[in-house]
This record gives sequence, C-alpha cells and structure tokens, in this order.
Amino acid sequence: MTDEQIDKITKKYWEHKLKDATIKNGTTKYDWYGLFDSSGELLVGCVIGDDDSTWFYNEQGFVHGSKIFGITNTEFKEAFKRYLNKTYGFNIHILF
Repeated sequence: MTDEQIDKITKKYWEHKLKDATIKNGTTKYDWYGLFDSSGELLVGCVIGDDDSTWFYNEQGFVHGSKIFGITNTEFKEAFKRYLNKTYGFNIHILF
C-alpha cells in the first residue's frame, strides 16, 4: 500500500482515537507537551525542553492498531506521524 492509501484507511481511526484530545502541557515523570485525553492521560507528546521533533505515543491507547489495518507497526507509526503533523501542525520527525 502507498502512504496515501494507508492515510485514507486510517484517518477515521485517528479521528476517533483523538476526538476528545487536547493540546497542552502536562506533568508525569517529566514535563510533556502534546495531546492528552479527557482524563489527562498523555496520548502522544514530547518532553518539554528536549528535542521537540522526537515524540512518544502511549501504545496502550493504540494497541492492535497495525493489525486492524493489516500494516506493519512502522507503517502504523508513520501514518500516525503524518496525521498528527497535518492535522495539528506538529513537527514530528521521529515517533516512538
């Protein structure tokens, strides 16, 4: 599948998973900037003051995502990164 095809089939999934997400700063063990769900759980973000192009995502919130679409985990994360950059204007280069 091409990136465009993957993006097309995953778009509604990202919209559903992030429908109540809010961009903000938050604190867990570190100070984070990113998307948090309505209960304050970090969904995807970067450590404030660190390399802001390297982001991390909460895999528990997206478990089995790659299997749902029949794509590799790398393709899944790349599609997520493209969606986040396009939809939220983030500058994510690396997503762990």
